[in-house]
Amino acid sequence: MMGARFQGFSDETWLAVDGKRKALEGWLFDAKHATYGLSLLRILYGLLVMGLLDVNFADRQYIWGVGSRWLQPLVGEEGFTRPFTLFSENSPWLFTATYLLMGFIALLFTLGWRTRLVTPVLLVLWVSLTQQNPLVSDAGDVVVRLVLFYLCFADLSAHWSLDARRRTRAAAQPDRARRIAMPPGWENLFHNAAVIAVACQVFIIYVSSAMFKIQGSLWENGTAIYYPMHMHSYDAFPMLNGMLSNHVSIVFVATYASVFLQLFFPFLLLTRPTRILALVGIMGMHVGIGILLALPFFSLSMIGADVIFVRDQTYARVESKTKPLLRRVRAGRNRDKDAHREREFAKGQGDGPDPHESMLIYDGDCGFCQRSLDAMKKRLATWPRTAPYQSLNLDQHGVSSHDAARAMLWVEPGMPPLAGAAAFAQLFRDQPQLRWRTLGRMMALPGISHFGAIVYRTVSRHRHRLLGGTSACKRPLAEAREAQPEPYVHQTRMPPTGRAGQS
Repeated sequence: MMGARFQGFSDETWLAVDGKRKALEGWLFDAKHATYGLSLLRILYGLLVMGLLDVNFADRQYIWGVGSRWLQPLVGEEGFTRPFTLFSENSPWLFTATYLLMGFIALLFTLGWRTRLVTPVLLVLWVSLTQQNPLVSDAGDVVVRLVLFYLCFADLSAHWSLDARRRTRAAAQPDRARRIAMPPGWENLFHNAAVIAVACQVFIIYVSSAMFKIQGSLWENGTAIYYPMHMHSYDAFPMLNGMLSNHVSIVFVATYASVFLQLFFPFLLLTRPTRILALVGIMGMHVGIGILLALPFFSLSMIGADVIFVRDQTYARVESKTKPLLRRVRAGRNRDKDAHREREFAKGQGDGPDPHESMLIYDGDCGFCQRSLDAMKKRLATWPRTAPYQSLNLDQHGVSSHDAARAMLWVEPGMPPLAGAAAFAQLFRDQPQLRWRTLGRMMALPGISHFGAIVYRTVSRHRHRLLGGTSACKRPLAEAREAQPEPYVHQTRMPPTGRAGQS
């Protein structure tokens, strides 16, 4: 009798276990999960890397470059070898070139271009850079390093990426050759395993952090967050920090809430109401850390990892409600584009250029320049007045013929003239389309603007060899070898900033 009961209980148990096993296999092999969350994580981490490189560009040599070589004994203790030594060279020029390359790779990663190839490259560059100075690294750098490793096995380009657009176009062309790929089941397995690894890493960080916190008396009596808010190294907004920390109830609730949210975070994700509470609370905590403690990159690294816990259905619902709004905005811009073209056509019927409006001045004798401008006019919605400098009274615009012959100029009333790559950046910033405005702002960033100036000077020296170029495009050899910078290199109007609070 007892044996029969035990046998029945055993059979029921094994049936339940087998059902759970099949459900787990189906979850791992049948479809990819958290595709929206990983796509957003890709964008946030790409912006994080580009932001970190941008704000530290002016001090890059002192933080990670040749100015930090006195830290080599400490760096050697990290134990990193090739290929994680890309920034260990003693050449400032090679370091800057690798630094700019890393920014370009981060841009490709953000846009979702060939993420299977770009992600491992970005991981190697990130580890190579951050391990050069352990004194300025923080927990956020380690989080990004670990998560990037897991992301090498995931599909990061399912949404909001150039890869997704390319796959959509390829699907519309049945005769197009397909890439060699692993079986879908195994691809899903690697993707979902990466999702589990990122989730487990987040759980370990939060739970271990909470366990360490509850061992301290400051966290026990509810005053722990008061003290870092009054440290001068972390108070980006002293008045705001003082106003909040002076309220005992705010300090007490924030201290205990941070501990409980981190300690019970894995369990709060099990039901939808508590999951919303946990995600809003934990992301709000990191926003507070980023603002009040001046640790934006650490906060962004954790928020990026947290977004994978939002369901794909939620992202899809938000996307479906946002698309009609974007279509209306795009339709309005198309109307503005048509109206602008009509105004430009009316302007073209006038007697000549107005010295009191924005103007793009170029070399009228250069066939390559004219061909390039004609090609850009077909793609850009708005376009300023353009005129060859040979037909203008340049004194009215505050420039000389020598400057106009060396580079294309953007002349705007009340502003310094912009030359070369900076003129292109301003042209893109004036466009109504978001993609062009974003490109223009990025071209004006420190580091990218200097790289753009170098590219522009190189193209300018060899423009007679390019498509559409003639012998009239050739600059004199003595002028081509000039080492002087571009005239009016007013690359950006944004003040330089440092890595606040990162110590």
